[in-house]
Amino acid sequence: TRYLLAKPNAAHYALATLAHPPTLARIAPSTAQPIHVTQNVDALALRVLESLPSSQEDKDAGTLSPADSIIEMHGDIFVTRCTSCQHLQRSYAPQLASALADLEKGQDSDARPQLTVDQLPKCGGDAWAGSNRYGRCGGLLRPKVVWFGEMPPRSGEIARKMSGCDMLLVVGTSSIIK
Repeated sequence: TRYLLAKPNAAHYALATLAHPPTLARIAPSTAQPIHVTQNVDALALRVLESLPSSQEDKDAGTLSPADSIIEMHGDIFVTRCTSCQHLQRSYAPQLASALADLEKGQDSDARPQLTVDQLPKCGGDAWAGSNRYGRCGGLLRPKVVWFGEMPPRSGEIARKMSGCDMLLVVGTSSIIK
């Protein structure tokens, strides 16, 4: 649950402000709206972008929404994807299944958790009662993040945007995978 307590820092706010239409209009009036690419899965950049005020003028001008102006290269830990129906859901709840809450409370940190497949988070939640409807199909949920060995799903899009950009800022990364 530590990731739930994470807060954006000054760098998150500085980068988001650069992409904010009123700021961008003052510093680079003829520039298209930038795309923010992040390798982090903590959604801090998105939360900052969503917290900035937007005006009706921005919406009328076709300014991208915060969710559309950011590419979370390695996904978002707060979004789950059903492995059966592919339903996506954002949740800031500490646990997605009651068994996980029980596990966090009662397990020795060295003990290996003992869960059955029936106790894992599922599409429709703990109260799933056999429906097969989209978003309530009972399929297993997984975080919408890229695991080691998986290819980031939007890497081609990122490469195209980078090859055609006028300016690229790289902040806070070693670009080394360990």
